[in-house]
Amino acid sequence: MPEVGIHDNFFDLGGDSIISIQIVAKAKQSGLHFSPRDIFEQQTISQIALIADSELITKSEQGLVTGTVPLTPIQHWFFNQEFSHPNHWNQSLWLDVPADVNLEALQSALEYLSKQHDALRSHFHQAVDGVWEQIISADSVPLSLEFHDLIGMPETDQEQIIKDRVNVLESTLDLGNGPLLKGIVFALGAKAPLRLVVSCHHLVIDGVSWQPLLSDWETAYNQITRSQAVHLPPKTTSLKEWGEKLNTYAQSPALIEELEYWRSDVEIYQFRPQSQVDMGKSLIHTLSHVLSEANTNNLLNEVHAAYNTNVVDLLLTAWAQAFSNLTDSDTASVMMEGHGRESEIFNDVDLTQTVGWFTTHYPVHVELSETFDPGTQIKQVKELLRRIPNNGIGYGLLRYLHTESPLASQPEPAVLFNYLGQFDRALPASELFTLAKPLRGSYSPNNPRTHALEVNAYIRNGQLALDVIYNTSQFETETVQTLVDDFGNLLDMLIQHCLSSEAGGHTPSDFALADLTEEQFDRLSEMLNKLDGS
Repeated sequence: MPEVGIHDNFFDLGGDSIISIQIVAKAKQSGLHFSPRDIFEQQTISQIALIADSELITKSEQGLVTGTVPLTPIQHWFFNQEFSHPNHWNQSLWLDVPADVNLEALQSALEYLSKQHDALRSHFHQAVDGVWEQIISADSVPLSLEFHDLIGMPETDQEQIIKDRVNVLESTLDLGNGPLLKGIVFALGAKAPLRLVVSCHHLVIDGVSWQPLLSDWETAYNQITRSQAVHLPPKTTSLKEWGEKLNTYAQSPALIEELEYWRSDVEIYQFRPQSQVDMGKSLIHTLSHVLSEANTNNLLNEVHAAYNTNVVDLLLTAWAQAFSNLTDSDTASVMMEGHGRESEIFNDVDLTQTVGWFTTHYPVHVELSETFDPGTQIKQVKELLRRIPNNGIGYGLLRYLHTESPLASQPEPAVLFNYLGQFDRALPASELFTLAKPLRGSYSPNNPRTHALEVNAYIRNGQLALDVIYNTSQFETETVQTLVDDFGNLLDMLIQHCLSSEAGGHTPSDFALADLTEEQFDRLSEMLNKLDGS
């Protein structure tokens, strides 16, 4: 890839919202301060340089934050599921570490993380009235690394032991007493890297949180091995402050103004089980489609000039059409998943280094016409997503935190849709940790699926993978395979369309300051085209 210059566009280079958070955190370490939203509005280094500030704007509490922490909307959602096994609902990361790693120092460094990241000292308790509480204790929670020496064993035996021990690890986190993070190390060969598996309960971590967590772990490890005092970067806004601010904002007039947007009378397509297998237990399977490296590169770097789009615009367009083809429905509804660190709704919040579960879920309803025109559909989806207030954070606030819960009974789509970004860039550049497997969810098989279909798209090793997760007691594999194949083929087609000479066109969101409706924009475009032709 050619050298990146100060005038190159962040999104043309494949940037996304998660990478923007990482850039902000990295810049802060060098004394420069700007927000993820600034990157979306000022999309080149030269533009960012004009607005970046060398003075720290937010002042976050640096000591141990303790006490009762208001639950976030996604945590309320979790407890509303009433899982039979709530302790086993985790994220697990598989890493390789050098064979000569100092395990004692690695363990000692891990212990510093519970002091730095308050979420790791959390306990969850259900009160007599049934309400769940998150309490952060002042005492450090012992975070230990279990070690297993498998050197000399046959590879098949190693794989079985790893599987068995990881299953135990992932199923023994304890919401009430902790710890909520555990690690296990396997020695596989005399000179081979050690395999490190870290599992953390989802209530206190999300995909974005692993970046600061691993970065701080490596920093502490390096300082310990050099006989230095451990000194980690300044803490950003605490979970407690964030939760309190969300609860206040949830009652504000500014949020109530969003209520009309989120109220919906769209008839959501309801899935019907295709067999009568016991629905109480999750029988999970995943079908995947992988784009070629060439088309992945096009999706990240080449196609968006046509309609001023981003990756999610094209992914959702392809999914909506594939879903419509399967169901004969003229509306494809999904629950979109976002990273939820929408700190720009406040002037004094910075979440770039805060570990916790910030994820947002919010409904999106894509309307489709009988005749599929790629350019028209791309622009419709793009405008639909651009109209969402504050990247969807208000929906969960109104459903779970507002005193009247005006959206509590509103039906939600059965499809969860998530673009996870670029796994290759999801973790910090590291000499200590190497990603061995993609970040994955680990859930008790006795906890039923929360969505009929879960669609995850992510980029790893230069290729986009489209995973559709489903319950085999609900759907025949042949049906889901047809959906996945159509999804992948439509995305390929959209990419080629955007690269063609016939593609291109603006939409109202490209001229946000003009504040035009789509109808006004279309009339204005028609008038300008007539003038050009005269």
